[in-house]
Amino acid sequence: AGVFFSFVHPLEVLSSCVAVSKFWKTICSSDPLWDRFLDQHLGIKRHDLKSPHNLPPHSIGPDGTESKEFRPARNSMQTWSEWLRVYRSIGQDFMAKNGCVSTRVASTWALLRGWLSSNLPAAAASLKQGADDKAIRAAEEIVGTFPKVVRELYSVYDGQRFEFDEKAFNVPAEMHEQASHQMWLGMMGGYSAYGHVVCTRMLPLHLAIKQTMFLRRRIFLPREMMMMFSSFNHGKVFFLNTKNGGLYCLDSNCEPVKVTPTVHKDSVLQWLREYVRRLQEGVYVVSPIKPEFGARSNGINLFPVSGDLWTCKVSRSVRISSSSIYMVEAPQGWTYSIRMRLLSPGEEGYLPEEKRGFKTCQLTTRHWMIQEGNKEPSSVRGRGVIGLYPILCEGGWVLNKLSDPHRQYHLPAGEVRGEFVYQSCSGRFALGKEGSFRGEMKFVPGSEANPTGPEFDVEVKRFPLALPRFTY
Repeated sequence: AGVFFSFVHPLEVLSSCVAVSKFWKTICSSDPLWDRFLDQHLGIKRHDLKSPHNLPPHSIGPDGTESKEFRPARNSMQTWSEWLRVYRSIGQDFMAKNGCVSTRVASTWALLRGWLSSNLPAAAASLKQGADDKAIRAAEEIVGTFPKVVRELYSVYDGQRFEFDEKAFNVPAEMHEQASHQMWLGMMGGYSAYGHVVCTRMLPLHLAIKQTMFLRRRIFLPREMMMMFSSFNHGKVFFLNTKNGGLYCLDSNCEPVKVTPTVHKDSVLQWLREYVRRLQEGVYVVSPIKPEFGARSNGINLFPVSGDLWTCKVSRSVRISSSSIYMVEAPQGWTYSIRMRLLSPGEEGYLPEEKRGFKTCQLTTRHWMIQEGNKEPSSVRGRGVIGLYPILCEGGWVLNKLSDPHRQYHLPAGEVRGEFVYQSCSGRFALGKEGSFRGEMKFVPGSEANPTGPEFDVEVKRFPLALPRFTY
């Protein structure tokens, strides 16, 4: 009987056959039947009949590997139903006659779309319906046959679509406002340091080919190289090599640099999965990419706020957190972010006003120690940070003529909620060298104009200037 039901559409089994009788329900719910469906539709086999299936993953392991999390299913029918939900969440039908994308591609897109929907809905809404086989074959005629995972990625979502796509190299003045809103929605995140601003998105296939052809006319670009991911301003571009499957970023000399530890046919998927892991684990969060613009520049900020590349230190209720990004595309080397705020009640390390000795405090001077390898660290001293002298208060900082004398911030004067963020560059080391950054800052209780106590030091804990295994 179970063999007979295996020729019935699974949704008919779920909705109709189980309701006929108790006997039919028992057969239609049996593990052998749904094991057959899992193998037939998804290639999922159960080699040990005594062990339950693992449900679709909720997380991803380090370096894009499979998560070790085990979520046992009650039965095989539940496993099939959960995978149906995953595929439907990304608009896919794994029972289609022309086949379906792999479970790794499906779960990766589902996890990424789910995260975007919860944290940056406008970016999730920009995902474009998957490219059809005709469009993929047309692209392959120009750049060569795609690795299987790239075909599958594009068949689920054809990159991100924005209003100014067709004017990608020359955005007209009337679209500047739209462009300035959408430029921060790149699903692969961004960062800024002075005038260098990056926010990377996956290009729709037709635009990837269009921009690849544009570059072919201006620089030497091998046939197998296709621009697949790009910042809105082309400040950072990633190329797929269709021959070896590798993903490469152009450095400051326009030379391709691999962005994964090794190059293989699944490089793009591994790169994407590691990125999703970092999003899920809170390494990257949504915050202003360009601090001077405030929430108007909210996007996925690639300065880590947790993990090995991030450090944090609390001194006298002033919390300083720091991290860095290696900018392969820029001659300045690393950009670093130093975030400062006065803790609020309930947070670890918080001291009330009477114990810390001030209501507000203002940054006056800084001292940085930048070390390359085992060399003696170089010392940098100066007033404020890039012409700013933030006045910290519980829950935020005060924006006025004292804290921003040169009017760098495009925000209304008054209290700004959240951290004050300072971003700058450390410079580039000798080829292949890494280093570290540390320092201290002096604050005065009250403000420089009206001090309420003697200056005090706040430590900037050492954080690494490391060459990344994965470049985003």
